Amino acid sequence: MDGRYKKYDLNVQDIVSKNINAWQDRFIFSIKGYNSQSLIDEIRTNRDKIDNYIKDIFAKWQKEKNKDFDYWYKEEKKAEARTLIELYQKNLERLLKMSYGLIPFGPDAVFPGFANKAFYAIKDRLKRKGISEEKDINKKLSEFLYSETFEDAPYIKIASMLYAAMTRRAAHKGRKNPQEGDFLMM
Repeated sequence: MDGRYKKYDLNVQDIVSKNINAWQDRFIFSIKGYNSQSLIDEIRTNRDKIDNYIKDIFAKWQKEKNKDFDYWYKEEKKAEARTLIELYQKNLERLLKMSYGLIPFGPDAVFPGFANKAFYAIKDRLKRKGISEEKDINKKLSEFLYSETFEDAPYIKIASMLYAAMTRRAAHKGRKNPQEGDFLMM
């Protein structure tokens, strides 16, 4: 790259085909220009794995009839930190395996996932605040992830509300197991 960025002239109607202010039943993403069968197969495989996971968790949620929204909201806020840490650890393990040639090189070696980006940003902020020892940075990072400040971040609150609402709906609406592809609606 020569340092220039390609600028896209997009507006909301280029991305959303219906009324942006109305509830959308499904979001359908189309990517034009790249049609690799291996990518298509990988997406389908991952979709199937996610579908199976969603069906398992949905069955668990259906049994949780005695817990209210507030309970699940608090549980989900706590789970966000644990999930972020687990994703970060899995990403690091995968990068390490790639670097030793134990698994094939993949795009995640070059493009870090969400968890890695979040950790790098927080660690960078801590370094700019004068914390230089790695063990101190990791201690502060852990303290932050399990703090009320982290739990009160808009993304955490919104995601936690979404998952709490899904849990309550699964437990109290009597809906059958989700259908293939339902995870796309989440």
